[in-house]
Amino acid sequence: MDNDNQNETENKTPKIPYAVFYKEIKLPEENLSKEEVKEKYLLEIQGEYIELKESENILNSLFFFDLAHKYCPELVFINKTGEKFILFIHHNEPIIRDEKLKTKLIFEKWPKNDKEIEEKEVVFDLQDKSDNDIRKITRKIKSKFQKAIIKGGSILMILSTFHSLYGFAQEVYYQDKNNKLAKIR
Repeated sequence: MDNDNQNETENKTPKIPYAVFYKEIKLPEENLSKEEVKEKYLLEIQGEYIELKESENILNSLFFFDLAHKYCPELVFINKTGEKFILFIHHNEPIIRDEKLKTKLIFEKWPKNDKEIEEKEVVFDLQDKSDNDIRKITRKIKSKFQKAIIKGGSILMILSTFHSLYGFAQEVYYQDKNNKLAKIR
């Protein structure tokens, strides 16, 4: 068989789904800097499928999420009640999944946004939003902006909104209940 026919045959072969094992991560409650999160977790998570347990420390969660987004193929978030949500997938391999895994909040990679920056600053106030409102919020993201501020809301809403800002916001900040800003990315 010549090379062209061999490549054609290989491309038509269906991919066999496989099971993955998730590395479970529980973040510490004490504050870590972005650099400390990177130093502590980078080697441990590189190339791994991750399950991130909900933490009271939102900044640690955001710093870890940003690190995992760069180095992991997939991240599943586990809330306090044990529900699991896929927050991102950076591969197209077929995977056998637990039927209880909630996939309704999956965000595909947004198309590359080559538009000019249209707005200086956009605030995403998630205070009175439910986890079901995330699609409404992220549909509003249509242009690039210099600075995004995320405030309030559940950790699931915050992480989902943060993920949807990749490619659109040059800088992302989290504003806590005391109006203190922390740069995430």
